[in-house]
Amino acid sequence: MVIVGGGVIGLEIACIFNSLDTKVEVVEMADRILANEDPDASEYLSRELGKKGITFHTSAKITEFAASENGRTLVTMEKNGENETLETDSVLVAVGRTPNLTGIEDLPVDFDGRFVKVDGNMRTSLEGVYAVGDLIGGFQLAHAASDEGLKAVDHILGKTVNKEAIIPRGVYTFPEIASVGITEEQAKQQGYRVKTKKVDIAANGKAIAAGETSGFMKIIAEEKYGEILGVVMVGSHVTEMISQATAFMHLEGTVEEIESMVFPHPTVSESLFEAGSAWMEKGIHFN
Repeated sequence: MVIVGGGVIGLEIACIFNSLDTKVEVVEMADRILANEDPDASEYLSRELGKKGITFHTSAKITEFAASENGRTLVTMEKNGENETLETDSVLVAVGRTPNLTGIEDLPVDFDGRFVKVDGNMRTSLEGVYAVGDLIGGFQLAHAASDEGLKAVDHILGKTVNKEAIIPRGVYTFPEIASVGITEEQAKQQGYRVKTKKVDIAANGKAIAAGETSGFMKIIAEEKYGEILGVVMVGSHVTEMISQATAFMHLEGTVEEIESMVFPHPTVSESLFEAGSAWMEKGIHFN
């Protein structure tokens, strides 16, 4: 199978078919997979999936699909100015989503690119019409859509939306990736003085006992006050743990508060404490 697109959906499906002993090759136009996520997570996942037999072609552009003489599909891609052809039984295209405008195609609502434009209360430009979910772009996630729906209903009922929600993200690959907030690159672009700390899960007692030592925890914070700007987790079950970091950010917590909290042992989540302690330069197991 050739999968066109190395984003979240393409990689999740790549993992599924790889686990079923399908030879999978992923073609991605960007210079790395998961281009919207932290580079550390992207590079780590690329290595881990490579070990499982998934092949990645990055900085590659599909130029042609054609049928071969034996009934298979020929996929031609351009990379570094040269053409390369892959022969495959099937092709999956996973390069983005098109909003479903059924029911509103004749309404004079404003658009932001191809997505319906809304304000912080989910109101469109047309009085009395609200939009939520993938239709408006942004985080195209089920839990984000649910939060947007609640905001819309609250506004309809006359309630005020206090602040923008902090939306955690999960990538259900093997290993998983979970993140919240902004990446290290984004923080620097936004003018923050950034300090980060990453600790491996390989030394975590619970992970060792479970035989699931692949992954890391990374904290991205503002250097002076330790305001948490983002957290990245890679490993088994990390999508179950990211809400802990989301709660800290929701309450405007700092790395010092992570470091001062008692985490239970043995748990994989205590690696977040280890990262916070190391960030504060108080680390016992990590410097």
